[in-house]
Amino acid sequence: MIKKCKRCGQEFIAKLSSQTMHAGRCPRIVKQKQKKEKKLKIYIPKQPKTRDKNEQNHTKRCQKYGLTPEQFNQMSQQQDNRCAICGSISMLVIDHSHTTTRVRGLLCNACNSGLGMFRDSVTALKSAAKYLEDSAIKG
Repeated sequence: MIKKCKRCGQEFIAKLSSQTMHAGRCPRIVKQKQKKEKKLKIYIPKQPKTRDKNEQNHTKRCQKYGLTPEQFNQMSQQQDNRCAICGSISMLVIDHSHTTTRVRGLLCNACNSGLGMFRDSVTALKSAAKYLEDSAIKG
């Protein structure tokens, strides 16, 4: 389709394409506008974040389980900053019951994942412990 530009009076072929935002506009005017916009771009440095992203994530996780970061720190100190199951000193995560959402304690990621894999089943965990004990005896 041939069109006539309202600004410059030049005739042009209007290309209707999903690739261009300026479909049906005079190419000369579009280029002029793009040049102006490019010159006007000013670099504005990003403002430094007021809080560390890890701290924000930690606060969100605490809030998810009804804890404050202070309560988390208190629980961690009560456990000597160790996993409640294996006693390792590593980053602790909040362990909670999936049925009641009640916080049970703080665990290392490996122990927390292990409980999750056993779906918090005491019976399954006892069976797994017996299996390990039996296989160690046969050894």
